[in-house]
Amino acid sequence: MVRNMILGYIILLLVTATANVSFAVNFIVNTTGDGENNAVTGDLDITDSLKIIGANRDTTIINGNGSDRVFHLYSSMIVSGVTITNGDATGNSDGDRDGGGIFVNYNFGVTINITNTVITANRARRGGGISHNTAQPFTIVNSSITSNTAPLGGGIYNYVHSSR
Repeated sequence: MVRNMILGYIILLLVTATANVSFAVNFIVNTTGDGENNAVTGDLDITDSLKIIGANRDTTIINGNGSDRVFHLYSSMIVSGVTITNGDATGNSDGDRDGGGIFVNYNFGVTINITNTVITANRARRGGGISHNTAQPFTIVNSSITSNTAPLGGGIYNYVHSSR
């Protein structure tokens, strides 16, 4: 399930892994809510497996609007042909510091596959572009992770969280 997918005046078409749909959109997250993880405000909390296919990374832009990180993954995601930009995970609480563009939650079953995608101009305290906090491998193919900022891992922060 994807929550927070209708925010403001733009609707982002997101499809489950069982469908293939291409779309062109400039989606702007404009509901603030730093620190909230129940899909009420802020970032897009991904709670079921999801596949996002954009028309191409120049015309399909998912913009965090500087209000929160863009994606918070509790489940696996495949993303292709989009730009993920302007996410901000520089909050004060520990859970709000990871992954300005994408935060892969501390769930050992979450996988991510990124293809033909740009992740740029995101900010966080850990993993400006991506914070990957799970033992699962992730795949990045023909993609660009540039101009993201963080004291730890400007582009990617990779940390294996142990349950021990």
